[in-house]
Amino acid sequence: MNKRVAIIGGGYTGMVAALRLSQTGDFVCLYEKSTVLGGLATGIKFQGTTIERAYHHIFRTDRDIIKLAGELGCEDKLHWYPSSIAVVDQHGTSPFASPFDLLKFSRLPLRDRIRLGAVLFYLQQKPKWSTTNTVTATQWLRRACGERVYRVVWEPLLVGKFHDAAPEVSMAWLWARVHTRAASRSLLRGEELGYFEGGFQTFTHALEQQLRKQGVQVIFGSSVSSLRTLPDRQVTLTVGDERKVFDAVICTIPSRVFASLIVGDLQASPDYLTQLNAMEYLGAICITFSTPQSLSRFYWHNINYRTSPFLVFIQHTNLVSAASYQGQHVYYLGAYLPHEHELFRAPPEHLQATFFTHLQKFFPMFNPARVTEIVVSKLPYAQHVVGQNYSSIRPSVQTPLPNVYLSNFSQIFPEDRGTNFAVRAGNDVAQQVLRSVMG
Repeated sequence: MNKRVAIIGGGYTGMVAALRLSQTGDFVCLYEKSTVLGGLATGIKFQGTTIERAYHHIFRTDRDIIKLAGELGCEDKLHWYPSSIAVVDQHGTSPFASPFDLLKFSRLPLRDRIRLGAVLFYLQQKPKWSTTNTVTATQWLRRACGERVYRVVWEPLLVGKFHDAAPEVSMAWLWARVHTRAASRSLLRGEELGYFEGGFQTFTHALEQQLRKQGVQVIFGSSVSSLRTLPDRQVTLTVGDERKVFDAVICTIPSRVFASLIVGDLQASPDYLTQLNAMEYLGAICITFSTPQSLSRFYWHNINYRTSPFLVFIQHTNLVSAASYQGQHVYYLGAYLPHEHELFRAPPEHLQATFFTHLQKFFPMFNPARVTEIVVSKLPYAQHVVGQNYSSIRPSVQTPLPNVYLSNFSQIFPEDRGTNFAVRAGNDVAQQVLRSVMG
């Protein structure tokens, strides 16, 4: 007998779960509160095409999303480009992608450069993360690299990413970042990154079309206000003024938002609600702009200035040709901020002026008057804080509520959130529902 399944959240995890469940013939209803699907990879119209609100790319090791692109028939739109990375600080811009770049990194004495290279090699080759789960990145890096290396290289990145929570961040998280990126590099070609022709909207559109072909009901602008379980293990959702009954519900929303939906349900214990609300999230500000000016020869720039309002500067058209954007160079300025931070609450005009003022300090040739298009985006749930022993405190996919499942990026560990892991999570939660509910 076919079942009725609701999915709350139309990012890649929710979309993939809907894809897999609808392939079994079950009725699937996907609720998305905005007017588009794609979550953090949502596309915006920009320079005659589409581009993501927040910068995205694919690694060679991102097998789940690459496989799904092939299944959806859009793998031919996924192209691979050589990457380049630099560090920007008070001394200027320095390449920072290869062992040779590290040896030439004059911010550190030669002895420290060799020591940092040895640590990076160790992390790249270390096959398991479990021994780094109980120690913070700050503690581990200070001990392994020394105080000077930590201050010059690691501290600006950790503080820029996590602000006051930086001292809490698990070394397992950083291990995964280094290990995953190293695995995507080739000795002959270096690092190559993937990007869809027409942006990730190409992938999102192909996935959405397949959902509709399989009969998934997609409801936009729908705000689910509560979730309750029934004695017969069915689940009711309150959507607007209506109550809908389902055999199972998958929530792909942030843990704190999920907690607000289940308050009052008899199965939602105070301890469980406390666990959900303990998940700490940072917001993100992302400024996307275009100009005829080319400011750098690198794609990715880590900004190692403590006073900079943004952590990363990306010249997107050093990955994808400017010809794809009507000859304009496309850039991102990205920052992660606590929700209460004054910049996160500031209006777009103030953010633009503040970010551009600092960008001119790093790249004096930048002329804001030549900017041809700009979009300022705020993403309230962009990054979770991964503390010590995170594997033991993150919520499980199977919730205490019968036939209710939670799958969001705060459960991905030790890897950081990303499109590939969102696809993998969608596959995994769909399989769990099929085993537990569908029989």
